[in-house]
Amino acid sequence: MPAVNQVELHPFFQQENALALMKEYGVHPEAWGPFAEGNHGIFTHPVPTAIGEKYGKTAAQVALRWNVQRGVTVIPKSVHKERMEQNLNIWDFQLSDEDMAEIAKMDLGHSEIVDHSDPGFVKMLHTMKISNQDLKNLIVPLFLEQLLSVLVGVADTFMVSYAGEAAVSGVSLVNMFNTVFLFLFSALAAGGAVVVSQYIGSRDRESGSVSAEQLMMISVVFSVAVMIFSLVLNRQILRLLFGEVEQEVMDACVTYLRISAYSYPAIAIYNAGAAIYRSMGKTRVTMYLSLASNGINIVGNAIGVFVLHAGVAGVAYPSLIARAFSAVVITVLCFRRKNEVWLEWRNTFCWKRSMVKRILGIAVPNGIENGLFQLVKVALSSITALFGTVQIAANGVAQSFWSVAALMGTALGLAFVTVIGQCMGADDTDAAEYVRSAFQWSSRCRGCEIYHVCESFFDHRLPGSVLNPFRHMDESWCDRNRPCHGSGLGDPGCLFLGALPTRQVETVPGDRIRFSRISG
Repeated sequence: MPAVNQVELHPFFQQENALALMKEYGVHPEAWGPFAEGNHGIFTHPVPTAIGEKYGKTAAQVALRWNVQRGVTVIPKSVHKERMEQNLNIWDFQLSDEDMAEIAKMDLGHSEIVDHSDPGFVKMLHTMKISNQDLKNLIVPLFLEQLLSVLVGVADTFMVSYAGEAAVSGVSLVNMFNTVFLFLFSALAAGGAVVVSQYIGSRDRESGSVSAEQLMMISVVFSVAVMIFSLVLNRQILRLLFGEVEQEVMDACVTYLRISAYSYPAIAIYNAGAAIYRSMGKTRVTMYLSLASNGINIVGNAIGVFVLHAGVAGVAYPSLIARAFSAVVITVLCFRRKNEVWLEWRNTFCWKRSMVKRILGIAVPNGIENGLFQLVKVALSSITALFGTVQIAANGVAQSFWSVAALMGTALGLAFVTVIGQCMGADDTDAAEYVRSAFQWSSRCRGCEIYHVCESFFDHRLPGSVLNPFRHMDESWCDRNRPCHGSGLGDPGCLFLGALPTRQVETVPGDRIRFSRISG
């Protein structure tokens, strides 16, 4: 028997019989959709509006107060501060019996939002396109792919450190600059993935293929332009960003940037191809490809640093080779006609204005947001560069470890684009909302677990340590930010009005907070 039952309860669907049954068994009712999702003009309806005028309240406040006086906890949601304040301001008046009787006359006796007795709706619930197992099959390879990339990045940092502090400093500074473009390439791929996923969801393979081809074309053109820009102005860019660093560090920066710039088109092409494959839900393909390319990278770095003693070039060329390998393989795979969407040479470089506009409409805002964030990090690195080679190297090593914290968020973000895009393309908003809630819940839970993983790398007891990005977190922070099991109680966008039963909780290591018992 549930302790709390969350059901649809509002003036147009009052469910008095259900409330009586819940009261009989000691189940506390909790209303979702207390405003009937805005149906029937509830915010201007003459009955609650007239009642509200007597008390100086709005129709919405009357609807909330009516449910609360029936012993129902309500969950109004709003993104507007003034409406949140209004939703909370319902405790200074009481509806009379006559008021309650007038609102009772508004009952239609059935839901116009969702009918759980409708066979079609029940069938839809049992044939949802995205099951929990589907989500697991999608997310796990993405997480492993991101984990592998991060671990290889950490290994690269350690290997290049054997080439000296100047080499580590040069690589770390250029990588901060490179990441700006990597974010832009990723934003472009994400914009294309959204559009491709929607067409896949709507079973429009032809339009999906066109959008994939346009994504690839934009990625090639943009990355080539960025490559030329970096090759022509590499030294001027580095001087502008990092000032007058030591000459040995600047030489390392120039060498690494020139070689890295040749890999920009390969990175953009791989991101576009990987986005297309993830849109089809084929995340295992990108995981295996990442495994192969990162294997090439780390073996090449070991040869370049320890065998050839090539310094910065010893880690730059293997990265270029690995990225070129990934780009070639993913491009070949994208031309396979047995895919849900595929590329054709004759259409890849044809300009489709409407499709390009749609992709860029998503990619540009995303790229500006992430690009500005990364530019701030570059600015902070330019400050670090003022303190000398050792500090630059230390910052580079710390950044390699810090990337571990973003693993789950990155994996969930990539999966989110695929799943929500396909659901919206199929006009299945219920499935999209289900997945959105699941991802939101999972991301908050995993955030706390990532904290425990990352704190093993850093001494969080040193409050002033630069190498401690988690020093503002502690066990109490983690406990406060873990969501609750059941009834959607972890949703920060909800205001809970009314008297919920008092709950005692216990924490289990490695698990979310769980309710142990309910009293009251």
